[in-house]
Amino acid sequence: MEATEAGLGHTTAAGDMTNAPPTTRFATCSYIEFQPEYGIPVRATLGAPRFKLKYPLRINLQQAAPDRAWFSAPEAEFDRRYFQKLDRIGVDFYREFSEKMSDGRALVLLCFERLDKSRCHRTLFADWWRGSSGEQVPELGAQPSRPLDAAE
Repeated sequence: MEATEAGLGHTTAAGDMTNAPPTTRFATCSYIEFQPEYGIPVRATLGAPRFKLKYPLRINLQQAAPDRAWFSAPEAEFDRRYFQKLDRIGVDFYREFSEKMSDGRALVLLCFERLDKSRCHRTLFADWWRGSSGEQVPELGAQPSRPLDAAE
């Protein structure tokens, strides 16, 4: 059994084996924009996509999904509650989850929103993770070209 199969390390871009954690533990994207070369797809939503995906979706991280009741809350309240949930679960949980589930590639947290069209909880997760762990969480989908709340 290779070290990557045993969960002991990963292969670097140069093809060398290392026991260091991957450079990027998490990334984010929408279900529609995700490509398998981005990493390991992870459902981070309450519901699963009802449309056919072009890749298998085998990992579900409900601990990164917001609660349904918050969707009708004002934006600031939604953010506060979501950050409280992440704080309650804690960095150690997400770090251990990533170490258990990753084969050295980033776990890509997926949801329905395209960031060039609307706001999304996965950007809040990225901000929280960066502030809590010091690690970056790249967004792999489309980026907003202007602030989403700007007049059209």
